[in-house]
Amino acid sequence: MITSVSLQYAKALFDLGKEKQLEDIYYADLKMVCEALNENNKIWKVLSNPLINLEERKNILKNIFQNSVHEEFLHFLFVLVDNFRLEEITDIFDCYEYYLNQSNNVCNAIVFSKYEMLEEEKKNLIKALEKRFNKKINLKYQLDENLLGGIIVDIDGKVIDASALNQIVNLKNELKKGW
Repeated sequence: MITSVSLQYAKALFDLGKEKQLEDIYYADLKMVCEALNENNKIWKVLSNPLINLEERKNILKNIFQNSVHEEFLHFLFVLVDNFRLEEITDIFDCYEYYLNQSNNVCNAIVFSKYEMLEEEKKNLIKALEKRFNKKINLKYQLDENLLGGIIVDIDGKVIDASALNQIVNLKNELKKGW
């Protein structure tokens, strides 16, 4: 769950990255660390064990990541440990990605459809969304067996409901108004 704290840490890291022109490197580092930690429960258990002091936790992170992340990013991880915020790293990643996308004029969107969309349909949808939002659109596709037909697009929290059910409801409401 995104909190004001995760927003603050993400913004601080993003601003530092922007200042040093390392925002894409920090993004890659943050993504890699999140994936590594989320895929390995044993590391999480060790890092969250209250019997392990902060210096030992930082040494564990250093041993795991020092050769694969930027040095300043490693210090960011140490700050998270010192402030007992390492468990928020996934939320920090989500916030950082949002700041990076805003900076690059990019939106993330998820398209829900009952059936797999054709490549031509995907291209046309991307063109239409980019024109409507005046941003580059990163689309992810997800099948939803509950849809009757059509699509639902969630783009940065805004929902465009072009599903068959929504069209039926709209038609029903129009018919209720009378002629």
